Amino acid sequence: MREGRWVGMVAEILEMMANPKNLRVDPETGVEHFDGGTFIPITGPSRYEFSNGARAFTNNFTEVVITFPDGERVSVDWETAEPSIWALQQGNFARPEIWHCIFCGWKSPEKIDPEICRSCQKPRPSPTLSGKMKPCEECRQWTIETAVCCEWCGGKFKEANKDL
Repeated sequence: MREGRWVGMVAEILEMMANPKNLRVDPETGVEHFDGGTFIPITGPSRYEFSNGARAFTNNFTEVVITFPDGERVSVDWETAEPSIWALQQGNFARPEIWHCIFCGWKSPEKIDPEICRSCQKPRPSPTLSGKMKPCEECRQWTIETAVCCEWCGGKFKEANKDL
């Protein structure tokens, strides 16, 4: 990519994805329209189409690949950015099938497991209700901000909310 050619458009697209204006949902298809683009919910990566001809795919908001009208592509790594509340509300975040309790670190033994920790008996909280997330230093995945342990690897956070 030529230096600076798409920089302004990349910033504009990322802003539209993070803060969609005038969001409207088609009740029949589930497609979400916003000023300047469309969000198409699909299994796996999420797809966006923009009125300027660009398209974007995102892998649970950790990476965005933007394809411009001329076919040129830009990849943006968001691993240091916090997922937007809108993304969390839309369910555009990854959660492990085999999970660790965020309170005590217990690991679920199988994919189909009740969402209650068998060790401390606390329920597995939903990120859509808690709002903010934080990255794990060990595995670099995102977990609820108030977690004592990472939901992905079970590692303990250095600074954790002791009031849980």
